[in-house]
Amino acid sequence: MKMAMRLRTLAGGLISLLLLAGCATTVIEENDREARTDLQTVTRDAMHFTDLVIGNTATVRIDAASPTYLVDGSPRRFSSFSLPDDPSRRYLDYVSTPHGSIMIYQLKVLVPVFTFLDADRNIIETRASGRMENRRAKFEGRVAVPERSRYVIVHGTEEVPGPLIVHGDPGHSASIPGSRLGELQLTLSNVAMATVIDSGEIEDASKGRLFYLASVDGNRVSNTAAGESRRASSGQGFRLSPQFPSRLVPVKPLKVVVVGTHATGAPIHEIASRMSGNFRSVEAELDFTPEADKVYIVKGNLEKDSSAVWIEDAMSGQPVTKRGISGERKEKGSDPNF
Repeated sequence: MKMAMRLRTLAGGLISLLLLAGCATTVIEENDREARTDLQTVTRDAMHFTDLVIGNTATVRIDAASPTYLVDGSPRRFSSFSLPDDPSRRYLDYVSTPHGSIMIYQLKVLVPVFTFLDADRNIIETRASGRMENRRAKFEGRVAVPERSRYVIVHGTEEVPGPLIVHGDPGHSASIPGSRLGELQLTLSNVAMATVIDSGEIEDASKGRLFYLASVDGNRVSNTAAGESRRASSGQGFRLSPQFPSRLVPVKPLKVVVVGTHATGAPIHEIASRMSGNFRSVEAELDFTPEADKVYIVKGNLEKDSSAVWIEDAMSGQPVTKRGISGERKEKGSDPNF
């Protein structure tokens, strides 16, 4: 019996070593391919542009075989597209897929940068990818297309705008680095949207305050600060790992439910906080009319006598909804995020 257990342990160790070796080999091979490939650059006049039309999705692959373009004097692999001559407001929605290994801690992800050109292929503006949200182990984002844009060059950067977090098994998450190479799905859209970001405050390593968007016009929001924080904190004992996701919402009058609540790293801590009267929450339905391309943040406060939650403009810090005030929110269990 002991011999069988030792053999199983040895086999498991060998498999782990093989997996790690495979991961390391994948990264080394990618770097070697990049180093060996001829880095002759292509000018904008010589570029080939693939047509991208409203509503269609293109697969963008940027790898060591892709052509190279000089960006601020530094060579970058790229893919290029032509855009229709359309004066209406347009956007590029993208989904970037992590790559590089089968293990979460060896992943990398293409962080796209977009260089827009006019009809004469002169540079109008270079725009970064903006906020990238992790959804089902893929990263989604949106960038507005400048006026007069007829072409776009998509390339990568090694400078990551903030940590990119991907979740694995419960209680395990990793910050993954940005890459110049990778694959993403790119869609040209003319549907204006706004962004709403959850927020919060950390009281200590095991407790915090979360303020989040729970539903929009009766439709539950799938990625909330409560749900994402719970998933990130699972298996870490009393430690709370707060997450503040964002999502796009339509530009029209909306009925939204916003929530403010204490959060803890472990259920037993929440029970103790409730028993001692130090766990508070508030929920309110608010009228909210977002404007195109604007960013909003859910804000609030949790006080002993009264708590409040609202939405404000991220740039000005001014509230754009009334303050929802109540003593205590609905019974626990009424919100699927809890």
